[in-house]
Amino acid sequence: RLGHRAGDANAGLFVGIQREWVVAEPGRFGEVDRAYVEQAMAASPAPWAWATGLAWIDAACGRTDQAREQVEALMRDDLAALRLDANWHAAMDLAEALAILRDGEGAERLYAHLRPYAGLHAVAARAVLWYGPVDHYLGVLALTAGDADRAQRHLAHGVEECERVGAGARAAAG
Repeated sequence: RLGHRAGDANAGLFVGIQREWVVAEPGRFGEVDRAYVEQAMAASPAPWAWATGLAWIDAACGRTDQAREQVEALMRDDLAALRLDANWHAAMDLAEALAILRDGEGAERLYAHLRPYAGLHAVAARAVLWYGPVDHYLGVLALTAGDADRAQRHLAHGVEECERVGAGARAAAG
């Protein structure tokens, strides 16, 4: 209500994003309102950003065929569907889906796509939602691709970044 009173047309969207993250972040994907995600995807000018989340949800819930279908569409044509714009954070959802699906080839491709963003933090919806250090996701992707040494370096840097910004709980969970 406060966001609407302030005249922010995205207030409802931001609340929905936070509600879904509250159950997704601790791994309670079965509680995610899939219909909400599908409606948001259908109405969004950036449906790919929602598709990455749907791929993660499906993979985490064991709907691997659906997850792979989303992933294949997103990975087509050298990741042409991914726009590293205001919605670039959604690539982190794709990283999670690739890891769950154990897609080493896809992980390597997304790693190369995200490598220039090492050292940054991913946020969504004007920083309404913090994904954490990109290095965490680069580490997950490197591990999925089978490179434990590279993964360790990124994951260690991710933990350092979390500690630096006072996000110890995220660092421990990541």
